[in-house]
Amino acid sequence: MFNVKLKGQLLIPILCAVMIGVLGLLGFGNWKTSQIVEGIIIDSISRDQVAATRAVNDWVENMSANLANWSHDKRLVAALEGDQEAMASITDFTATILQDFPWYEAVALVKPDGQVLAASPASYATLNVSDRQYFQAAMRGEKGKSKPLTSRATGNHIYIMSIPIKGKTGSILGVLFVVVKLDSLYTNILAPIKIGDNGYAFMVDSTGRVLGHPDPKQMMENVANTDFCKEMLSRKTGIYAYYSKLYDQQKYMAFGEVKGTGWIVSVTAPLGDLMASLRVI
Repeated sequence: MFNVKLKGQLLIPILCAVMIGVLGLLGFGNWKTSQIVEGIIIDSISRDQVAATRAVNDWVENMSANLANWSHDKRLVAALEGDQEAMASITDFTATILQDFPWYEAVALVKPDGQVLAASPASYATLNVSDRQYFQAAMRGEKGKSKPLTSRATGNHIYIMSIPIKGKTGSILGVLFVVVKLDSLYTNILAPIKIGDNGYAFMVDSTGRVLGHPDPKQMMENVANTDFCKEMLSRKTGIYAYYSKLYDQQKYMAFGEVKGTGWIVSVTAPLGDLMASLRVI
């Protein structure tokens, strides 16, 4: 009986020790698994951010290349020199651009005094843009661009690019500009990026103003005072972890700068959502 009793007494601490060891291994396993999953999440959002930033950069470069190609059309020079037939042809030309490229809101040819000579849509034909920086830059011989803004004509969020039109002698006869819909950039490039249930991509300009976001109400809002945006604006490129009050959990964000614009693309996802499967296990 003594031996049996002794064995029974020893079994309890042994079982406790075994259970503690098993729980410890399980805890370590979950902790290690959490680290691995966390690393996978960071790698995933980083890859998506790099791809999205490159795509936005390509988009901007394509817009600039289109404008440069169109600026060599000889009808532009003829219209600015007073050829009425050329002017009528240019009006048709601008209308065709809008039909073929739906991400443009308007295309316009402008005289040196800032008065629009030909444009599509017709609502742009009566404008005088002499006080606009993108026009003034083009008249100095530079490629001009505006800050992202809201169109007074349509309410669209837009970005304007301009280029000088030069005569045979190299003198600047006028300016060609295009009005690009920023919403189309978000729809085609950033909106398709989804990570889990609540991961998404968004973009801000160099002042912290939102240029693309899954919530339309956020568009053109300035978020420069938020901790995550301060990090984006100061570092331009990197990884940032922060607490989201909206989701009541930790979020990771990967961000990078679009060359030549100051825009910053970010891909963000709540960590808890993506690790929910661990809690189930």
